[in-house]
Amino acid sequence: MGVAITCPKCSIRLTLASDRSDCSLNCPQCEKFINLHTLGLVGQDRLKETIIAKITAAKRERRILPHMLLCAPPTSGKKQFAHMIAMDMDAAIQYTDCNELEKPADLLPFLTNTENGSILLLSQIDKLQPSLAEFLLPALQRFQVEIEVGEKDNRRIVRAYLKQFTLIATTNRFSRVNRKIIPWLAIHHFEPFSRTEVENIIRILGETRFLEFTSDATKLLFDRSNGRLEKADIICTRIDNYLGKDQNREINSVRLDEILAWLGYGSDNSQPLVLFDSLQAMSGTEFEEHVAHIFRGDGYEVTFTEVTGDHGIDLLLRRDGRMFAVQCKRWKGSVGEPEIRDFYGSLIAIGAEHGYFVTTGNFTAQAVSFAANKPIRLIDTDALMQMSRRIDKSQIK
Repeated sequence: MGVAITCPKCSIRLTLASDRSDCSLNCPQCEKFINLHTLGLVGQDRLKETIIAKITAAKRERRILPHMLLCAPPTSGKKQFAHMIAMDMDAAIQYTDCNELEKPADLLPFLTNTENGSILLLSQIDKLQPSLAEFLLPALQRFQVEIEVGEKDNRRIVRAYLKQFTLIATTNRFSRVNRKIIPWLAIHHFEPFSRTEVENIIRILGETRFLEFTSDATKLLFDRSNGRLEKADIICTRIDNYLGKDQNREINSVRLDEILAWLGYGSDNSQPLVLFDSLQAMSGTEFEEHVAHIFRGDGYEVTFTEVTGDHGIDLLLRRDGRMFAVQCKRWKGSVGEPEIRDFYGSLIAIGAEHGYFVTTGNFTAQAVSFAANKPIRLIDTDALMQMSRRIDKSQIK
């Protein structure tokens, strides 16, 4: 396996090893110096080959890259890859997370600050509010924004023209991305990583914290995190905090085993702790995916609802001709009666036979009292952890 590229000067085809650490080379035929930061992404040979071909063509023809959507699980390197693309295009880049955007005025400065050929990186575009998606659409279609000015009878639409930029959006949940935006994006899905690639990424996660894992330590951390990058990322952070100002940052498997045992990740008790940490660190999207995995393990057919018009329902479950509804709530405190009352109304509205309200927090006494004698099961953190371990003792999805 390797990445095929074309020399921009003599057009010779070169195949580079996918695991090369150096992102630059001299063409063997014309000796042109080629520097491609996108080669630095771990794995993903087909994706890198596609993107490098687009970058080469765009620079040769002096055009911008098409808008694109990068789809991959958490901690896969989507944002880093977008920055690599910007460097290879010699383009300025702006970044924001869609969770931080509440109204068009929050997005407007990023659009008006674009330059010809620059890149706007929007992370977690599946979290973009419908009103913001409508506001973004003209910018993708024809590099314009439509702004409402004036009040009441004097209200009118003012169109502002933008520089021609490239949007790079990222998501962990392709199915939740606004359907009106998708046709304007070139969609690129990351392929599953091999064990070797995951271990390589774990090593990089350590390096970002100045942790030098030996090869055997990297393998051990892979095993203790069940090959889940988001878990490995959490563990690396805890190791960094544990070491503090310790100058000895080289960690072999023996030292790592001692540190993990101290942190509670020993072989006997690591699973509950890793599970709890993972649940608390999950984004809303990741949490929904995890809950869906649990119900699939119980034999349900699981469907994710659309972002709009879902009555607050996140998942629909079907089994034996019966329909059930699930609401997933990433919550650090207690879920109260109003949330459960709204959920009950949603069950009636969609005709679900039973409902599950799942949270990473807990429930108030009033919420528990309201749910009593109703077709609702309340699942808090402790119950969720029991279900997770029962469904799959070796891996969190």
